[in-house]
Amino acid sequence: MTRSAFGPVGMVASDASASSVCVAFGGALGVALLGTVFFDGIGHGVSHAVRVTLVAELGLLLVTLLGAFLLPRRAREGH
Repeated sequence: MTRSAFGPVGMVASDASASSVCVAFGGALGVALLGTVFFDGIGHGVSHAVRVTLVAELGLLLVTLLGAFLLPRRAREGH
């Protein structure tokens, strides 16, 4: 098997595919969640629905930023 700087070429391609699937799933889940919030609030008017969706989006952004600080600073050795 051919090797690259990151490991065996087949394993690197597999990791890239898994990462791509996770990103696509996260995007679809975000659209579905925010769409549900928007259409749930549309009964009170469009401006209310937009306001509630924006608050939900900012809340998710805050959770994401706080979660980023929980990630390790350095990669594990040998991985």
